[in-house]
Amino acid sequence: MQQDGMGSVIKGEAPAAAAAAAATAGATVATAAAAAVLPCRGPNYKFYKNRAKMQPIHKTIEQVLTEWDDDFETLEWEHTFIQWFFPMFEGNGVNWHAHALDKGEARHMRRDMEVAQRVVRVYRLMLHFYGMELLDERTGEVGRHPTEKVRVEQYRNLNFSGHNNLRITRIITSLGQLGFVAYRRPFVEFLKKEVEHGDLKHCSGSLRDFWMRLLDPSTTWYTKKTCESPEDREPSVFFQQFDVPHSLPAGDDNHVGEHSGGDHHSSAGDISTDSTDSTDHSDNEKDDYKEKADKKKDDDKKKHDDKKKDGDEVKDGEKEKDGDDKMADADADDMADADTEGSASV
Repeated sequence: MQQDGMGSVIKGEAPAAAAAAAATAGATVATAAAAAVLPCRGPNYKFYKNRAKMQPIHKTIEQVLTEWDDDFETLEWEHTFIQWFFPMFEGNGVNWHAHALDKGEARHMRRDMEVAQRVVRVYRLMLHFYGMELLDERTGEVGRHPTEKVRVEQYRNLNFSGHNNLRITRIITSLGQLGFVAYRRPFVEFLKKEVEHGDLKHCSGSLRDFWMRLLDPSTTWYTKKTCESPEDREPSVFFQQFDVPHSLPAGDDNHVGEHSGGDHHSSAGDISTDSTDSTDHSDNEKDDYKEKADKKKDDDKKKHDDKKKDGDEVKDGEKEKDGDDKMADADADDMADADTEGSASV
């Protein structure tokens, strides 16, 4: 059929136009579908898949994991591997050959078991370098290196080699972005314990100003430091292999101290936090904890009263003064020697 005048339609033209439109729409859908299944080409992903070499060292991840196992001298003096081991959104640090972690790339890495297993192996390698050990792959529990001599030597290095504090900040940040948020708190809590025991006292500044604060995603400081959104803390596929369903450790989205939000800085001695702040107790556990706390308070009061009766107040006062003097000296050492990371990055 043919019509004359404006808007005339030639016979057969309408079906042809419809077919062309359908073909275009089909091509668009096919392109989108193909894009959805395309393999990740991110440089960090390729490195962790053992398909690319870190630069400028020219080594694959498997080469490094094999050749550098317990090679503490290389791990100390080589400065261009840490950005490949622990990429993060913030940037590539001082290695211009490395690449910031892309968010889509990070999602691929969190969902790839081969990548996840290598993340754990790399983490173990660095823990050994620091004189520590990963005790539980499921929970992320960290302990001291089983060889005391190694532990002592590597703790000494960590105390006096400030660039390792920057590395640890990067490790904590990257672990969460690669799907291992669950490993952050056990690592930081172990570092906190070792600092408070005096074994890593020169790390107190970084512990207070960076490591503890990286456990609280609710602060403005955290968001600026990590460039993360909640979806970027998706758990790695690695945890699906365990019988117990994986979830974020209690408190990781709500704690580290409400006192550390924003740009607040605590005093040099104010490192420790109440252990109850980082634990989500059930009602029964809370009742039990309160009962124990009340009993301890009563016991402490009774001991104090007994000392007072025995005339020990003067001696106690001398002990307190001596303790305060020692604490002041320790704080002075920390202020002088602790690493001040500031805006630096590795």
